[in-house]
Amino acid sequence: MKPYSHRNIDRAKLIYNYRLSWHRRMVENAFGKHVNGFMVFLTTINLGPDKVADVLLAACCLHNYLVETNKHTYTSVHDTENTEHHAIAGASRTDPVNRYAFYL
Repeated sequence: MKPYSHRNIDRAKLIYNYRLSWHRRMVENAFGKHVNGFMVFLTTINLGPDKVADVLLAACCLHNYLVETNKHTYTSVHDTENTEHHAIAGASRTDPVNRYAFYL
């Protein structure tokens, strides 16, 4: 999806652009979490599209499982966002040793 041009933009289109941008950031953040947490996403996956979809679904399931079973340790590794929508760096950025610590 593409945002509207900023020339002569009305309120409804401005709101649409904001929401589109916000959702795009959330999707990019989700994929960033997968790249930080699952080494398979660091390089090109040499599988067919159906198998790549299975790998991504498995990573999503593992992510959800880790959040449920070890929420404090696992979620502290990832970046978060405060109420003003500013990023707060997680342990994976501030301490590279902790990048994969949530698997232990």
